[in-house]
Amino acid sequence: MIDKKTFITALVLILIVIGVSSIYWFTKGSVNKQTNQAANENENLEKTRPGNREGLSNEIVVENIEDNQVITSPLTIEGQAKGTWFSEGEMPFRLVSQGGLVLREGSIFADGNWMTDNFVDFKVEIEFEAENIEKGYIYITQSNPRGLEKELEELCLPVLFK
Repeated sequence: MIDKKTFITALVLILIVIGVSSIYWFTKGSVNKQTNQAANENENLEKTRPGNREGLSNEIVVENIEDNQVITSPLTIEGQAKGTWFSEGEMPFRLVSQGGLVLREGSIFADGNWMTDNFVDFKVEIEFEAENIEKGYIYITQSNPRGLEKELEELCLPVLFK
């Protein structure tokens, strides 16, 4: 028969082992989640880094603006994007300063049937104020009505202001 002291010691040791194992497994899962989250953030950063047009050339092409081109208001943005970039025939854009000030944002509308996997023409003319601002970015974002981070695609064009 096991005495009370041996029983309590064994019980305490079992509880310690269970506690340590639980901490290990919960921490391991948390570390894996953090690692996966960091990898996703790096992937999204890669998708939205300035001048990323090469990586997205099979999805969207802006025909009239080159990286680091000097732009003035009014500005026409035109090109082609796969129909999957549009939702209800539109996709968002924004023009921001290098410091993050939003100079203009809105929607770009498909010129034709957007319910296709093929390229669809688009064109938008925007006006903006960029006084005392030297550099900025045009972001054209794939419509993402569900708001899923993994579906975020964004073309980022670095521009200069006159």
